[in-house]
Amino acid sequence: MINAFDKDQQQQSKDLDLKLDFDIKLQKGIELLNKQEWQQAQEHLSESIKQLEKQQSFATFFQCISLYQMNQCQKAYNQREQAKKINNNIYKDLLDYSELELKRNPQNKFILIAKSYALNDQNQYWQAIKQCDQILNEEPQNLHALYRKGFSLDNLQKCKEAINCFDRAIQIDPNYAIAYYNKGLYIIQF
Repeated sequence: MINAFDKDQQQQSKDLDLKLDFDIKLQKGIELLNKQEWQQAQEHLSESIKQLEKQQSFATFFQCISLYQMNQCQKAYNQREQAKKINNNIYKDLLDYSELELKRNPQNKFILIAKSYALNDQNQYWQAIKQCDQILNEEPQNLHALYRKGFSLDNLQKCKEAINCFDRAIQIDPNYAIAYYNKGLYIIQF
């Protein structure tokens, strides 16, 4: 209980630091406008916008994960695409963010899942699988980790192993649509 409270406090502190950094950059930009230092103001305000876009893209991406967890696959896909439109470097940024977050809490399963997406985007499929396996060692019935592991295995041309992951997910939840969808795609391919 105390550990959870400490982690919550750390997250609140981090959120406050991000907000303060944004506020400082915004205020500095406004001060520079008042001094008619246009170029410097533009740089500070642009940095503020980039920070907001990154935060918005992360929130949108984590909504995607939440929607997959609720078996709302099309909405999840749409959210993921929206996150990529907001921030065309989302996977690189997510990888950087996940590295920081996992130092604080190496067992944060949603950060591990996010990291698996980022690693897949960089064609680091074995590393993505390691993230999923870390989750599955703690929670063998984690549907999203099974789905992501299967997805990574398919990218490595390990289709039988990928289908096994999807089959396990379907056994756990016969209504898990993304597992059926991906299994169907891989069966059609071979």
